[in-house]
Amino acid sequence: MNCREARELIHAACDGEIDVRQQDQLVQHLDSCRQCFAYEKAMGCLKGRIRAVAVTADLSAADAVLTRFLESPATAAPTGPILPGFFLRPGFLRTVAALAFFTAAIFVGISLLAPGTSLAGMVIEQHRMRLVGQLLLDTTADCCQDLEEWFQGKTGRPINVPEICYEGTVIEGGTYHKHPTGNEIYLAAYTIDEKPVTLCVCTGPNMNVGKGTTFVSNGISATMMHEEDFTLISWQAGMNVIALVTPFDEAKSKDIFASIK
Repeated sequence: MNCREARELIHAACDGEIDVRQQDQLVQHLDSCRQCFAYEKAMGCLKGRIRAVAVTADLSAADAVLTRFLESPATAAPTGPILPGFFLRPGFLRTVAALAFFTAAIFVGISLLAPGTSLAGMVIEQHRMRLVGQLLLDTTADCCQDLEEWFQGKTGRPINVPEICYEGTVIEGGTYHKHPTGNEIYLAAYTIDEKPVTLCVCTGPNMNVGKGTTFVSNGISATMMHEEDFTLISWQAGMNVIALVTPFDEAKSKDIFASIK
């Protein structure tokens, strides 16, 4: 991994969009690269502050300034009556660059709207709408084959919907949603123990498995996140990311996940 690739993963990690394999590669690089290690620390601090004020902006110019300072080798600071050596020390320059980056973020961000819902947030939101009966399904297909044919007829592309084979599972139908980012969600609505279970096939650019605890079942590495009213399990399947959202605890959600074919 070179420094450019590491910087891209650092940005992805700050936004929670990095998988376990990429994280291991990044850690190995940071252990051997002092400049990328310093860059990761600076970016983690600054992006945390930016998220605190709910700002999303194109900060490429300010980011380039910060990168240039971090990549510059330490040199002896010239002294003179105009600019004392103290102000040219690398630590001081990095501080100034960091402040400039943060100021640019605030300045650009105040003119932008609050960030939109993430793809993972969209999946969870649709599941919660099912919980309260507010999600209208586009089709009432009663099997995966019917649902796949309906998706293909709507989009013109074949789509493979994994089938949940947990005891007592009933498929109710599905719906299709295109996210503003260009990603697409193919949602299959199931019922287990008279409670809604949502399975989403997500495809498109910039797809990532969600954050959470990693586990392996049936040879598939997946990530699980549990909140008060749902459990989200997501995993990579070829070019797609699949998300299973249930209203059950972690143990039962894992059993449902293990039944998927």
